[in-house]
Amino acid sequence: MEIVYYAIEASEMIFMSERIRVEVLTANPPTLKCREVVMNLKEAIKGLERYLEIYVVKQGQTLPKGIFPTQGLVRAFKTRSIPGIVIDGHLIFSRIVPSSQEIRNEIIKALKNKNIEVDAK
Repeated sequence: MEIVYYAIEASEMIFMSERIRVEVLTANPPTLKCREVVMNLKEAIKGLERYLEIYVVKQGQTLPKGIFPTQGLVRAFKTRSIPGIVIDGHLIFSRIVPSSQEIRNEIIKALKNKNIEVDAK
């Protein structure tokens, strides 16, 4: 079982309540669109890493032991929304390749909804 898990380490301690989870569902093996989504995500999160918990899951595989999928990821699996990006439990992008700026905007919106102050430049 191969799970690509991006553990985003913070330079200082941040409580989990001060983070949001980003889950990406890709095909198995990942298609070109799936690889583009992951590449755009990596670009989108620059400078926001300390606020994020990121999981990239291939269709048919599971999250690491002890980590449970959000309702958004379950929905993405059920509807085969590949590639799919779930931000803070909500399926935001389904079957499209959003730009890094579109992904970043949605992440910042989710952080603001949780009253997490970020310097989003």
